[in-house]
Amino acid sequence: MEFNGPNSVPTGRPMTWYKTTFKTPESTESLVLDLEGLGKGHAWVNGQSIGRYWPTMVADENGCSDTCDYRGNYGPERCVSGCGEPSQRFYHVPRSFLNNDTNTLILFEEMGGNPSNVSVQKLQLVLFVQLQIMEAP
Repeated sequence: MEFNGPNSVPTGRPMTWYKTTFKTPESTESLVLDLEGLGKGHAWVNGQSIGRYWPTMVADENGCSDTCDYRGNYGPERCVSGCGEPSQRFYHVPRSFLNNDTNTLILFEEMGGNPSNVSVQKLQLVLFVQLQIMEAP
């Protein structure tokens, strides 16, 4: 996805508008807008608000562990995951917001991010169901 602009796209500048177009992916899978590289702002697809984003709001880098055990008393340090990662990076794009061919993405970046890694991705949801059979004593 390439953003329109004179020569090169400005990056790292707060209060900047970005505009680009993208083709509607051929599928019926859910779509997400990956806002990697952006700071804080608002996104629109074809004039419809996708919402505010803030991927630079990252989880604390300390406290993550490879194991997780929920047994015992709860504490905020239990099962910490995603350390150093954004609290949210992917934003749902309803298919009803899309045109049949070309779509317009508008971003208003408040903090000064870099839109070069922004993309639209297909998301395949897989439902896992675990059945537990209890035997009578």
